[in-house]
Amino acid sequence: MKKVFVCYQHEDKATEEKEILAICKYIRAQGCLPIAPKIYLPRFLTDEESDRGFGRTAKLSLLYACEELWYTGDTITREMTEEICLAMEKKKTVQYIPRHHIEKYYKTEVKNEENS
Repeated sequence: MKKVFVCYQHEDKATEEKEILAICKYIRAQGCLPIAPKIYLPRFLTDEESDRGFGRTAKLSLLYACEELWYTGDTITREMTEEICLAMEKKKTVQYIPRHHIEKYYKTEVKNEENS
């Protein structure tokens, strides 16, 4: 199964997590395994300097393990640019996901929350 690194960032952390989960559902629907460090790493890392360094190294290790990087969003941040450039440097496929491709997965995520 192809592993796809999820490259996405949003200023609002609550919105960011919902968006990343929708992107992961979209990637899964394409028959791939989404790798989303923005969901996984904050669960056990803090903002302390040592954790930030570990988090960056861990994120890059996950990117190296993936065959592709997929990104979406209206804005490409500095962090996203670094990830995209590194993926291209490592000859990984980089793919943009148009917003309308993930909208139904986002709506599903919101619907699931409302039913909770």
